[in-house]
Amino acid sequence: YLEFANPVIRDGLDRLREQGCDTILAVPGMLFAAMHAKNDIPSVLNTYSAKHGIRILYGRELGLDPRMLAAAAARIGEALFAAEARFGHVPISETCLVVIGRGASDPDANANVTKLARMLWEGMGFGWCETGYSGVTFPLVEPCLNHVTKLGYRRVVVFPYFLFSGILVDRIYGFTDRVAAANPDIQFVKAGSGDLCRKGDRADGRGAAAELCPVQIPYSGAGIRGRSRIAPGKPPPPCRRAGRHRSRF
Repeated sequence: YLEFANPVIRDGLDRLREQGCDTILAVPGMLFAAMHAKNDIPSVLNTYSAKHGIRILYGRELGLDPRMLAAAAARIGEALFAAEARFGHVPISETCLVVIGRGASDPDANANVTKLARMLWEGMGFGWCETGYSGVTFPLVEPCLNHVTKLGYRRVVVFPYFLFSGILVDRIYGFTDRVAAANPDIQFVKAGSGDLCRKGDRADGRGAAAELCPVQIPYSGAGIRGRSRIAPGKPPPPCRRAGRHRSRF
């Protein structure tokens, strides 16, 4: 781990070196590349590589891959299905999607959250979409939701785009409850639980996580840099045009 938990990156590298590894593939388990993925992790890896004379290859973040988009759409679809069963039908055209990202000091990472939201909006056919962030940048969750209440939509789907549940997702849902209580005429739906990669998405029970390693590894041969690049002789996986994914949502 980079911070807040053990083992830290250096300890993990020590264990691999003690086992005789002379080449290590490091893959950042992050949705988008901001300061941690671009600077902090490469700095640790560069320092360790120079000190111990071992080769460390650095993969890329998960990013805007069609498989991540499909996992996000699946979480939103589950929430809509449950809301329809419990509260009755509301046309998707009268539903607003709100995607909440982590928020970063890097505008590139923040822009990727907005891009993801736009792809979900158009792919699933929502009447409108807004993007908010749990911290660092703006709009924050509660101001974003308060803005949405003025747009006239009967249903609002709040979707935290996080790999895993935790304190931040709980806070997002807490703000959602507060805004919902102040606007009883609007139906607020909480989509997902931050568990994009939970077990059981696939017929074999392996979950979306089983699909995610190929998203990162084809880019791993670039070595350690602030931004990884495609390794020589390793073309990126083919991507279908965005419009072709609509039937999957």
